[in-house]
Order: sequence, then structure tokens, then C-alpha cells
Amino acid sequence: MIEFDHVSRTYGAKTAVADLTLAIPRGELFALLGPNGAGKTTPFSMLASILRPSSGSARILGVEVGNLYTLRGRVAVLPQDAWFPAQVTIAAQLAHYARLMGMDDRAAAAEAARVLAEVGLADSATKRGSELSHGMTKRVGIAAALIGNPEVLLLDEPTTGLDPRSAFHIKEIIARQAPRATVLLSSHQLADVQEI
Repeated sequence: MIEFDHVSRTYGAKTAVADLTLAIPRGELFALLGPNGAGKTTPFSMLASILRPSSGSARILGVEVGNLYTLRGRVAVLPQDAWFPAQVTIAAQLAHYARLMGMDDRAAAAEAARVLAEVGLADSATKRGSELSHGMTKRVGIAAALIGNPEVLLLDEPTTGLDPRSAFHIKEIIARQAPRATVLLSSHQLADVQEI
């Protein structure tokens, strides 16, 4: 489902990822662990086609990462610092994402309601981005990643900065995704990964 084949990424003289070879099979929940600044986000950025490998290749579902547009709806990414527009309701924002995946208005609204319920925010659908706490923002980000039931979820530091209750809820959500989806997450918290 996810493959890195001798991938390296450098920034000038600095090496962020060196000769990474890794294959993650279907239905696995796999974590990249390391301290802040260790380079965990760089593989996510390469998988999401934000960065190109300096050398080597990476694939998701057999598709080279530079061609991920062909996998629309099959791969979802939660960046480390997801953000939502201040004046737009979260239900409207999530429905917009669903329409971008090809759903009509009615299906998009239903999908937004479904993913908000999945992350425990059904009662917060009319909140705007400016009204979200840090924990709620993380949950909305995960809801966005769950739209359309993607086959691959890339979750970058999904529990960072959360209070214990919010972190527990997000860990439960992540754990429920496998084996239906292949999940790659990054974290600097070994205990969180063990709990998931």
C-alpha cells in the first residue's frame, strides 16, 4: 500500500531522510517514531507530493507519488497543523471537501454529517473555524481525512498538543480505521502509539 524505495531527501547540506526503504502492507497501522526535528514529517510531505525525494522513489497503491491525482479519494492526509477557515462552518467545509471528491450536494452533506459523528462532533456542525479549540481542530482534521473512506490515511502528529481526554478520543478513532484502511502516522510519543 505504501512503499519507499531507497528514498533520501536533502535540504542543501542537511539530510532529513537517508536511504529509507519501507513497505507497509494493506490494513496495517504503522508509526514513524522520533523526537521533534527527526525528519518524520518529510516522508509524509513526499507521500503527499508536497516534496519530491532527492533520490529513490515512493509509491502509494502502486502509483508514484508525483501522480497521486489519479488516486483522488483513495488517499487522505492530515497535516500536523490542519487549519480551517475562520468564518465557515465545519459542516460546510467538510461538505466542500466531499464535493471536491465528486459527491453531489446531498451526498456531500450526508458525508460531512457522517464523519463529524465519527469523530464525536455531530453537535458542533455549525461551529466556525474560529470557534474550534485545538482538540476540536484536530478532530475536524481527522474527519476531513475520513471523507469517502479512503484506503490510505497519512496522519502527521495527530495527538500533538492535546489534553489527555482529546488525545484518548483521537487514538480511539485512529485505532478503528485499521484494518479497513492502511494507516501511517507519525508521533514523538511512544506511549500514544502503543495505546493505538
